[in-house]
Amino acid sequence: MNRVRTWGPVLAWMGVIFYLSSQSSVPVHAPGWLDAVDDYVAHVLVYAVLGWLTFRAWRAEGLTFQQAAWATFLLCVAYGVSDEWHQSFVPNRTPSVLDLLADALGVGVALFVHYRKQKRMWQGEW
Repeated sequence: MNRVRTWGPVLAWMGVIFYLSSQSSVPVHAPGWLDAVDDYVAHVLVYAVLGWLTFRAWRAEGLTFQQAAWATFLLCVAYGVSDEWHQSFVPNRTPSVLDLLADALGVGVALFVHYRKQKRMWQGEW
């Protein structure tokens, strides 16, 4: 198994998240409440990608589906916690529990997609 190929994308994506959360200002896409919706959608999407990549890496390590799902969820949410803490040191940024919940939702979405894919494979639809 080539760990650089399996864990490299995970670490690279974590680097992208770290870079984005290091920015003092985030581009505003929409006025008012729509801006908050854009922010949460971005959190869900960014962490869905992290969840997808992390799950694949754990499976490559030989974990069962359930083990990989739990390990993915715990690792990605822990990274989300560290990301929110990191933002507390960035000017004009503040940590948010709602952002963390959006991150967890994104990981859950990725795991659900993996589950549906796996279920289809078990049923011979692939």
